[in-house]
Amino acid sequence: MTTSSYLIAWAIYLLAASGICFIAWQLSSHWRTDVKYVSRISLVVLLFTPYFSDPEQNKLAPAILITLFELIFGDAHAGLKSGTPLILLLIAGVVLAYLYSLTQRKTK
Repeated sequence: MTTSSYLIAWAIYLLAASGICFIAWQLSSHWRTDVKYVSRISLVVLLFTPYFSDPEQNKLAPAILITLFELIFGDAHAGLKSGTPLILLLIAGVVLAYLYSLTQRKTK
């Protein structure tokens, strides 16, 4: 894969993921506050967390895709290794979303 095709693929992916996030934002606008924030941050973390797909060439890919492909078709150890940053960011995001929803609830 050439550098230009790699950058074009990332641009298309980021545009599509942004569209998904925009639609999810609109659909979740009427949900309860805590559920809304947790679902939004979970979606953002799942879609926008990168991980190395080829460490020798320093190529990145979405971590959720790398994790799923490694767990299904490859080595389970590599799948867990690529899924670790995703899980840690997801936990941190959910905690921050709950803290934010609690502060929003106190001010109202």
